[in-house]
Amino acid sequence: MDQQNRTPLRAETITPEPARLDDPLRRALDGAAEITVRDVWGSVWSRPTPQDAAADLADTPEGSTVEEWHTTTPAGRPLTVVRTTHPQYGPDIWVIVGGAA
Repeated sequence: MDQQNRTPLRAETITPEPARLDDPLRRALDGAAEITVRDVWGSVWSRPTPQDAAADLADTPEGSTVEEWHTTTPAGRPLTVVRTTHPQYGPDIWVIVGGAA
């Protein structure tokens, strides 16, 4: 974009692509020892397999937001927390604990 004139430098059509899981989340799912899905109040909704979790997260409805945080447990195991917020049904919290540190 030409910042002075605020006009695009190229005119091209942008075709939206389906959302794809990024590499850190994909790695977390591939190495997951335990996955728990909770609602906003902490109730357990499911304990999916890594394959089911990847399919569910990749199929997040349009208009939803997906936020993720990567850290470690006190025992040094990788820990990923993913919050998906559905525009109609609200948030779900995915807790993904990796295998050995």
